[in-house]
Amino acid sequence: IATNLIVGAAVLLLLGVHDRGDVWLVYLVALIYGAGYAVFTAAQSAFLTVLLPWAGPVRVDVTWDPPLVNRGLPGTIASETPLLEASGSANG
Repeated sequence: IATNLIVGAAVLLLLGVHDRGDVWLVYLVALIYGAGYAVFTAAQSAFLTVLLPWAGPVRVDVTWDPPLVNRGLPGTIASETPLLEASGSANG
């Protein structure tokens, strides 16, 4: 919350930009905004590791099984024709 308040106050500094001499305010706000974002994302990542239980790495089965695809099982793309021709190549 403090980071958001600081970044919000910094953005309000942009209201003070009126001419070329005030361009330094734009750079200051950009610096504060970038630093606030870096702090916020790091804090968010740390908070999520505490908030969510660790169940280990996610395992995904990425094997290619044309018979399952051809049968149209749930979660697969159903196909009326075989993916590979009888010659064993997709190009024929």
